Amino acid sequence: MAYRNLDEFIVRLETARQVRKSKRPLRNLSDLPIDQKTLWVESDDTLPLVTRLFNTETKMAWALGAESLALFGQRFERLFDPQLSNNLMGRAADFLGILRTITAPIGKLKTISVQHHIHIAPKLPRLPFLSHGEGDYLFGAQLVTPQGVTSDHVRFYQSDQLGVPFITKQSEPIPIAIVLGGDPAQIWSSMIPLPQTLPSYFLANWIRGQAIPLAPAHTIPLDIPANAEIVIEGWLDPSQTVSESIYDPQKRLSGHETLTLMQVTAITHRDQAVCPMISADDRHFMQQATKRLFLPILKLQYADIVDLQAYFDGDLIIVRAHTTHAQKILFGLWGTDIAWQNRMMMIVPESIPADDLNGVIYHLFNAVNWGEALTVVQGRVDPLLRQNGIKTKIGIDATQTIQPSTEPSARVVSVDGIRDYVWCGTGLLLLHLEASGDPETIIKALWASGYDCNMIVCDQRVDLAQSEQLLHQLVYGVMWQEDIWFHQQRIGINATAVR
Repeated sequence: MAYRNLDEFIVRLETARQVRKSKRPLRNLSDLPIDQKTLWVESDDTLPLVTRLFNTETKMAWALGAESLALFGQRFERLFDPQLSNNLMGRAADFLGILRTITAPIGKLKTISVQHHIHIAPKLPRLPFLSHGEGDYLFGAQLVTPQGVTSDHVRFYQSDQLGVPFITKQSEPIPIAIVLGGDPAQIWSSMIPLPQTLPSYFLANWIRGQAIPLAPAHTIPLDIPANAEIVIEGWLDPSQTVSESIYDPQKRLSGHETLTLMQVTAITHRDQAVCPMISADDRHFMQQATKRLFLPILKLQYADIVDLQAYFDGDLIIVRAHTTHAQKILFGLWGTDIAWQNRMMMIVPESIPADDLNGVIYHLFNAVNWGEALTVVQGRVDPLLRQNGIKTKIGIDATQTIQPSTEPSARVVSVDGIRDYVWCGTGLLLLHLEASGDPETIIKALWASGYDCNMIVCDQRVDLAQSEQLLHQLVYGVMWQEDIWFHQQRIGINATAVR
């Protein structure tokens, strides 16, 4: 199903009673209501703001023209899996259909809806924004440049100046259009890492079954989606960059980013336009849809892969596989566009669901030989992680299993320096220490006392009963070249680093 614009998708959400309208100002995404409804915020002095458009699996599937993400994935898998396609001629017809879709001429547009209202600098309208740390942002914008289309956040500086995380080696000013809204498929597809040789919105065109209507921008030499809600036109000057402090609440890390200043020349928008913002929940389900897209391609190269799940914006990837060649999958996926900045990847047996975090943790620390499971390599990770001293990629082969620990269940732990503890099965002991407790000393003392198990010393902020918090600490709170110790097939981990 192709939506002509974002408004048509919002109408579908309203019909399903999935939209909450409010006049209460929203200044930060952390202030969102508890329920999962799409939030429409009215304002007297700016355009309405809409967020949580894709924050459930059902809404994300509807956005891509399917009733479920599984059905969306099957549509793509059909192109690559001969068992799901009747014959070679059928598959050839599918590929020809894609080519017709992306090359079909739109014809001259009678009206360019996104240019219904045109505001030329310096008389520019005030746009809604969300505060984040010390800045005001647009989240989930489509950045259209001569190099293609990407998705990122944009920071406000002045009414006619924005900061864009777009770095180039060119010395001349570059035209750029910041696009907000449009068919949900084009919003999602702009975040997908595709080769630059493919046409802009190639993927969205295929999902929609017809090409996105493009039209000349008003003040810059670029084509922009005519069905967008808002387009901010202007020029990037590579010589004008600023470094700004940032804080990522999901990673709980601080750092800085370099932004190129954009001089705004015009803002155009539809009649009765809305300003969409992408929340963290939206990004999670957009990533789930991305997984459905890439999984059939990955299976072509690595037949042992069954499924995978991404967490923490892709910094943790859990791969289900029926294999004894986990290293091949680890290094193979790290070489792809979807995982080249991944921090931690786990390969678990087919019997362990990748979306069951409790089951994953239980398996990791009750049935895995840690003497052979761990791979630590220097590699590319998210720039914010590198700024916080995290410069390695972690691979865990959890397919090689051992006999479970013979440690008595819920054995009492009595060593000085321990504040509290929780057993996870018989193979994992989670610890909170007193302020004076030294993780290495206490872990080795417990092993010397006969505790035959894996141990993790956690930061006091971590709820020992919450699997997601524990995994978060393993991804971001451990220097894996310094904070671990081995005892035969067991591992001790100091996850108390505060970064």
